Amino acid sequence: MSSFLFLPSVRRGNGTGHLRRALRLSESLRRDHQVNIFIPAAARIGNISQLREASGAAEEAVLVSETELDRRSWDFCIYDRRATNGRELRRYRHLGVPVGLDEGGEYRQYFSYLIDTFPLPGDMGGANVFDSALLPQASRRREPPERFLRFLVSFGGEDPGHLTERMLEELLSRQGVEAGNITVVEGPLFGPRGYPAGVEILRAPDNLAEILHRYDVLFTSFGLTAYEGLSAGCAVLLLNPSSYHDTLSKKAGFPRLGVKKIHSSRLRRYMENPRVVNGIMERIAPGPPRDLAALLSRLVPPLIGACPICGTIDGEAVLRQEERSFFRCRRCGIVYQLDFIDRGESYREEYFFEEYRRRYGRSYLEDFEQIRGFSKKRLASLSSIVSPRSKKLLDVGCAYGPFLQEAREAGFRAEGLDPVESAVGYVRKELKIPASQGFFEDHQAPPNSYDVISMWYVIEHFADPARVLCKVRELLKPGGVFAFSTPNSSGISGRGRIGSFLKKSPADHHTVWSPGSARRILNRRGFRVRKVVVTGHHPERFPLLPATGRGGWYRVLLLLSRVFRLGDSFEIYATKRDNDHGKV
Repeated sequence: MSSFLFLPSVRRGNGTGHLRRALRLSESLRRDHQVNIFIPAAARIGNISQLREASGAAEEAVLVSETELDRRSWDFCIYDRRATNGRELRRYRHLGVPVGLDEGGEYRQYFSYLIDTFPLPGDMGGANVFDSALLPQASRRREPPERFLRFLVSFGGEDPGHLTERMLEELLSRQGVEAGNITVVEGPLFGPRGYPAGVEILRAPDNLAEILHRYDVLFTSFGLTAYEGLSAGCAVLLLNPSSYHDTLSKKAGFPRLGVKKIHSSRLRRYMENPRVVNGIMERIAPGPPRDLAALLSRLVPPLIGACPICGTIDGEAVLRQEERSFFRCRRCGIVYQLDFIDRGESYREEYFFEEYRRRYGRSYLEDFEQIRGFSKKRLASLSSIVSPRSKKLLDVGCAYGPFLQEAREAGFRAEGLDPVESAVGYVRKELKIPASQGFFEDHQAPPNSYDVISMWYVIEHFADPARVLCKVRELLKPGGVFAFSTPNSSGISGRGRIGSFLKKSPADHHTVWSPGSARRILNRRGFRVRKVVVTGHHPERFPLLPATGRGGWYRVLLLLSRVFRLGDSFEIYATKRDNDHGKV
């Protein structure tokens, strides 16, 4: 069970759609989760009870006060504010993982997770999920109207720009529509208004979406009601209160009548050509309904919600996918992943067999000798920094022990650590090398126990690498060597196509390093980088260059990759500095 705090916009001029959506979602989520809604005491939002009734539910108990915010926390904070400002984000950030719903503000990129149900301007960056089918849809749908005879005018719960009156005047005075064919939806925050005789008035209907199928044309502004009308089979024509709404309408493909002022000739063309309007509606209609509450319900809070190295929260969004987000820390430069689903246990015996074969074409044990060959090169780099004679080495994530075997033959007193029982058993029984089963964070050893700690393609698997680096430093002797290898975000695959590179990043890789970020991080953590070896050179991955097999171009590109250190992985060797406990 997760907990959710909804932070809907209740500003004057933003209408009631944000609050209505929070009330609807809270009602669905409350069956299986703890849900609350925060409405500032100073907000002038009119009759809450009437809004709740119009939205179909939500008890008073779901509302929380300003005082309660300072005493509680939630797994997720759902911001439905149209455009969250920096002050609001800083005020509420500590309450839970920030999730933006149709977030259109300048701080959009700082949200951990983004759900867009509307198409937003392209320069705002992508969302984790974009799908108009997540919007509420009418349960009853009509056939496309052959003639426009019945008209519904609905401009939200507030309509501060009095678009309702402008639309009525246009229809009655210029378009020749009879008053008896027009119905007006009066929102709960309209206040006193007068309407022409003969126009039918619906005052805050319980569920507007369920009666939309009765009408041929819906006049509204861009928002939830427009998509509800679309799903009901109405012709939807938009008169918008601002250029922002008009921009969104254009991007979504809706027919537009103007901003505040109605283009009469454009409206007349639409009124006279139902078939043209119906064609537009068919093109922009959302797909099969999708449950927004179910999407939220599936989210799992990430293990660490900020940079796992330095704790910075304002990372730069690099890639968003439905199950995860990638950010680049502005302070230390590391790329880190926020994972929003429960993937279960990642480290099982199957990883070295079925999963390894799917990825590399053979099992880990079948690849044993090739890994030993890589290990020889790594030990040569190690031996240039520390003499192996009787030096104690711990290989974290040792698997079935190819590096341990080479390290022992090179003269190290080697021991291994791995969470997979069968791998540890193989190292002990077959290789006769000491090994322990478990995770490095739980490994018990006195301070200053090891001369070398190695992690070959392991460090990216830790959700809390800052804690791991502290433990490495604690267990190393002064001058001891920390050596690791990991994928390289600044290699040829990551430089110009970081999105494509990260899409291929395994789900259990919590961080993606580069030689530059590794140097900065290790230096601040009390290490001195002694050597960097860039590996994983793939000339065939250079863009816009001829694919000529292993011929001349391949050799040229391989040379360029090595000279400019463009490999897709790297190894780093660093020594523990004396009397330096490192910095955050």
